[in-house]
Amino acid sequence: MLTPTTYRTLWPVLASAVLAELPPEIASRLKTGRQPVRHGTYGHHIGQIWDRHENDLLPKAHFLYCVVLNNPARGSATTGYFHAWFNLTRIYRDRAAIVHRLTADLRKIPFPGYNVDLHERALSIGQDFNWPASPENTLARLVPAISTLIARVHPVIAPVIDSLALHTERDDAARPAAAGALGPRNQSDVRSSSRAVPATWHQEILATQKHHCVTCGGDLRALGHHIDHIVPFSRGGTSHRENLQALCPPCNLAKGNR
Repeated sequence: MLTPTTYRTLWPVLASAVLAELPPEIASRLKTGRQPVRHGTYGHHIGQIWDRHENDLLPKAHFLYCVVLNNPARGSATTGYFHAWFNLTRIYRDRAAIVHRLTADLRKIPFPGYNVDLHERALSIGQDFNWPASPENTLARLVPAISTLIARVHPVIAPVIDSLALHTERDDAARPAAAGALGPRNQSDVRSSSRAVPATWHQEILATQKHHCVTCGGDLRALGHHIDHIVPFSRGGTSHRENLQALCPPCNLAKGNR
């Protein structure tokens, strides 16, 4: 059986092989994680591929392609799965129009042999599988299936990503003029207009909360954590320190944009 250690070695080879199979206009847009990351809630190990043009309005952590080594302790029927995963609650501009567009366009594409799950909170298209015993068999089994999935899905996703990237560029260009400034935005401007949270703040917030989820009180060192906007960013909340808190992933996903 494939182990997390073996998967860390295998992932760069698998990711490179997938990109090599894709049309150049798609492959040139994509980035891959250097190593699989461990899911804080389920303990799965996830290799990730995302579009390099994603930004705060469509963050890569919730809009990507995943290749997963299941945690055997979760009792899964198979040892792995891969899918295109789009968390629709994490689209931070024109959400209703984009969700309608994505679901309508993706329903037009045939995905024989893939599991297709399109609902109001997320889109998932992929396959469950058992990891082959050898690296050679892994590449032969997975590379065609994953590259076919991306080649069909990404032409639908790319225009959405580009439209939101254009929104961000226009906002950035207009903001200094609106503020009467000629120079770069100051830190307060950034915290008001960007959903991003500085990496150094994570540990500060966790320490302030003594590593416990604000909602359920669970130990975030065991459960993993999300940094949540108390007043959601999509509802006008900012990324200033006083509007941030740490929640366990289930509580944060349950909260949504409320």
